[in-house]
Amino acid sequence: MPHALDFFRLQARANRFANIRMAAALRTLTPGAFDAARPSFFGSLHGVLHHALWADRLWLGRLGAVLAQKETENLDDWIRQREACDDALIAFVDRLTPDALDREVAYVTTEGTAWTQALWTILTHLFNHQTHHRGQADDMLAAAGIPDLETDVVLFLRDTGLAKPG
Repeated sequence: MPHALDFFRLQARANRFANIRMAAALRTLTPGAFDAARPSFFGSLHGVLHHALWADRLWLGRLGAVLAQKETENLDDWIRQREACDDALIAFVDRLTPDALDREVAYVTTEGTAWTQALWTILTHLFNHQTHHRGQADDMLAAAGIPDLETDVVLFLRDTGLAKPG
């Protein structure tokens, strides 16, 4: 049976797979559609996807990675920054040892409250948060007439040969 670290390495790569599909779908939008107002908590595709990127960089920073926290100006900029963040996340997870997952991480929230939790729980949250907001963006894309992104992990497994027919 694989170690939990294998699970997080798989999640990091499946996350990148899903974000690549998201970027491809976003590139098919008409001009202005990325920033167009939509009924959602973050108000637009740009808003929700920037939030997810911002949160990933925030968590990676709390874990010791150095990524600039800056606004995304447009779709191309979001794609560039998303790719860089995905690469940093994969590199971070790849450097971990099995024992590192139990390490307690102390951090301060954006509201100034101090917390401590195990690294494995932070990584679980990070991937779940990304999936949640990507799902919101997928719903907005569907409302704009863009077909489902098909970002399920099983599709990543099939695409990469980690699942085999028969």
